[in-house]
Amino acid sequence: MAILAADGLGNIFKQYVFPAMPSLQGTEADTALIFLKIFVFVLGIVLIAIKGGFYVDIMFERSLVTRLLATLSFGFLNAGLIVSTILVYISGASFVTGSVNVVANTNLYQESQFVKLMIDNYNIWFALPAIAVVMISFFEPRQSPPA
Repeated sequence: MAILAADGLGNIFKQYVFPAMPSLQGTEADTALIFLKIFVFVLGIVLIAIKGGFYVDIMFERSLVTRLLATLSFGFLNAGLIVSTILVYISGASFVTGSVNVVANTNLYQESQFVKLMIDNYNIWFALPAIAVVMISFFEPRQSPPA
């Protein structure tokens, strides 16, 4: 949700707000857009985490080691999602408009194997946390959330 909100709001600002501001043209507008998208993304993640009202009880009946491994796995997958999202935003791409393919021309992409790996496989990083949640649900008994 935070990824789409950041990308959508950034694109709205780029289309409607930035052209009305003569001081934000060229590279200044691109830099402002990157910072705006990252700020909205991080703010969205924080607000969803704090005020989301989620009830998460992963493998409560399992051993401490199993719960620790599940928590570490989800943390790793979510970190990969966050890093790949920020790298795509820094590269100037957009998920909503489908312009992720333009990132291959940036210096950051060409100079770092890690950045190249994260950006080239951003679809995998987006899918893995959701797949992991679904997979873990097959191993958990069906429960109703607390009232």
